[in-house]
Amino acid sequence: MTLFKRFPLGERRRIEFRVAAFDVFNYSHFDNPQTSASFDWVLPPRATAFRQGRAELANRDSFGRITNKHGHREMEVALKIYF
Repeated sequence: MTLFKRFPLGERRRIEFRVAAFDVFNYSHFDNPQTSASFDWVLPPRATAFRQGRAELANRDSFGRITNKHGHREMEVALKIYF
């Protein structure tokens, strides 16, 4: 969204004051969910062979969840001189 006002300075010159805003309503833009899974191989306490273990999801706290967002309200102000 941009608002501006022009002020004449004689016949050929003018000044323009401009205010621009991005993401005016400050909506959250969420990143994609965490989709990479890592597994740990867990052996029981009295395991005698590697095949007695099982795989467990190591990153279960963040797997499949949206953990980050980006974007925020930004504004810029400009003063232009036309001659």
